[in-house]
Amino acid sequence: MLSNIVKGSHFFQALQYAKDKKQSLVLIKKVSGRTVKQQVNSFEQVWDKGRRVQRPMFHVSLSLHHDDVVSAVTWRKIIRRYLREMGYKNCPYIAIRHSDRLHDHVHIIASRITHAGELVSDSWDYLKSQNVLRRIEADFELTPCPSSNECYERPPKSGKSRRINKS
Repeated sequence: MLSNIVKGSHFFQALQYAKDKKQSLVLIKKVSGRTVKQQVNSFEQVWDKGRRVQRPMFHVSLSLHHDDVVSAVTWRKIIRRYLREMGYKNCPYIAIRHSDRLHDHVHIIASRITHAGELVSDSWDYLKSQNVLRRIEADFELTPCPSSNECYERPPKSGKSRRINKS
């Protein structure tokens, strides 16, 4: 699985994008309201508890390998586990499935502020997300995807590449 994390303050744009796709389905939500506007109001009520936070929104898309197919029930289990391990269990969130591409994926939009007004730390969350996804892949028998540190090698420094080319 791959994750793409975006943090910001624009709940409306994120929700509208996720919900307006033709093949979108709300899988799970822990936010009140049926319309985008009502749900944004629900997120903002929690945001008011921690107004000093400049980026209260956590938006992540989780993408399966194109060979993997999971049911809505399994997606819900994956989403709950991901949110719990990332620290968002007690935050308002909504998860929307998109089936409009070759690979199945979900968009999770969550508040970084819990219902109690506490801030979920976003320190090292990109690396943390990769580690959580590796465990989920193993437990749900999904096609493993290499973490970014396994994919990219640093290019040789200019002096080293000149020495290699001279040989």
